Amino acid sequence: MTSAAALKRAEEDLYRSALEAAGGNISAAARQLGLSRAKLDYRLKTRRTEG
Repeated sequence: MTSAAALKRAEEDLYRSALEAAGGNISAAARQLGLSRAKLDYRLKTRRTEG
């Protein structure tokens, strides 16, 4: 696994864990990660289309 792939996987795991901890609430997960809701939503959507 390349370092870029490992980083992508780690980000996906982080987002998934935050969403799970927030009960699926994107706004709460974004606050937990220190991101805006829009930024987390964008990152989730772009990760889904890349894979």
